[in-house]
Amino acid sequence: MNVVIETERRPGRDRRVFRFTPDGQWEWAHYAEWNTIGERARFYTYVPKELPSSMTNEESLAMFDRVLFLDIDGVLVTGSFLRGVTAAANSSDVAVEEHLIDLFKASLLNDLSDIPGLSIVLTSSWRMHGPTPEQILLDALDIPFHPDWRTTLDTPSDRSFKSTLRGWQIDQWLRAHHDVKKWAILDDQSDMLPKQRPNFVQTDFEIGLMPQHIPMLRDILEG
Repeated sequence: MNVVIETERRPGRDRRVFRFTPDGQWEWAHYAEWNTIGERARFYTYVPKELPSSMTNEESLAMFDRVLFLDIDGVLVTGSFLRGVTAAANSSDVAVEEHLIDLFKASLLNDLSDIPGLSIVLTSSWRMHGPTPEQILLDALDIPFHPDWRTTLDTPSDRSFKSTLRGWQIDQWLRAHHDVKKWAILDDQSDMLPKQRPNFVQTDFEIGLMPQHIPMLRDILEG
């Protein structure tokens, strides 16, 4: 499972790691313990629904200076994969929800996890479905989520943006995060702004993420 690590405030001072649980709560553990034994570390309930200010101030957000704006359907979940999972679920007791992510596609995306400062921001409609989709992604991906982990749900009042809704929502997020130096968009939809095209890698809904997309994304995020 992926975690978000608190910024080191002073050398030698303990810091925390946070993870999101299926019931929509944050948990935290001591960084030193987690760094030693990983998921066997003891996690404690963090009562507030939002991360602490030490995770959302400018210094902490500056850790995530590269962002991948990630769609899910048509990227990590393809039409053919979803039909196969649904058919398998109909012929057995396996719940569709247990296999919503194509782990092969997730493993391809994880090839980018070595890029320093990279984090994920969800643009997918999955960002509206509560904690369960995020938990599935946390279990599948090695790339951390940005503390501000999803784009806005707002829609533009200017109707001229109707055909570029997702691009507009991404632009609103970037306007609020001037610390981001590099960013890429991975999506099967094409409703992006013209200025975002150089940063956009488009997939096919039926095929999803493919090996050839990874160097394209790397060039954008590291170039």
